[in-house]
Amino acid sequence: MRSGARGAAATHQPLPRPLPTPPRPPDSALTAEFEVCDSLGTAPFARAPPFSAVSCMFAVHYFFATEAAASRFLANVAANLEPGGFFFGTVPSGKRVMAAIKAGGAWPLLATRALRLEAHWAGAPKPFGCGYSCAIGDTVTAAAGGGDGGSFEYLVFFSAFAALAASHGLDPVGRWPNPALERLLDPGDEGAAFKHFAPHFPGADPSLERASELFAAFVFRKREVNKAE
Repeated sequence: MRSGARGAAATHQPLPRPLPTPPRPPDSALTAEFEVCDSLGTAPFARAPPFSAVSCMFAVHYFFATEAAASRFLANVAANLEPGGFFFGTVPSGKRVMAAIKAGGAWPLLATRALRLEAHWAGAPKPFGCGYSCAIGDTVTAAAGGGDGGSFEYLVFFSAFAALAASHGLDPVGRWPNPALERLLDPGDEGAAFKHFAPHFPGADPSLERASELFAAFVFRKREVNKAE
């Protein structure tokens, strides 16, 4: 969930000011410690001292089963970050998941060679608790639970995510100091808090690119304490 790096965090200003690139020694090494925890969405979890970075890759959406679980998870993220620290990761877009299923013309199911999605919610979509199954070929989701169902996930709407993060002192960062990374993302999302993947897989089945396009990367920064207050 988190990184052991403790380098100085860059100065953050409201969007769209870019963040400077922090220097990194060429011989620096990344070390990591792992701890099993199955209660990040149900109970407080904090380790001292706090960290300069927390990451969550392809997993935030599982906490959107309920608002309480998502809120507790983001509270734990904030609790483990030092002021000015970064929370970054990747998450599927709820809007793109819905659009992909609708475009398949066989609601509630989309079944292609590399991507299978099935909606399991009833009525209008809500910010929390809208479940769906997802199976992407040759990934862990394809084998989840056995059979063709894939893993059970929840829609994530970026506005709800950002609002909940803000309530825990986590503000979006829209400009990143990494042109090479930006080239892998949708140029239409420049300056946005969430940036969709822009995959290019020559020779692969087109549905694999469609699967990748469901996802977006994000960066938040923990607010610094105003010592004047």
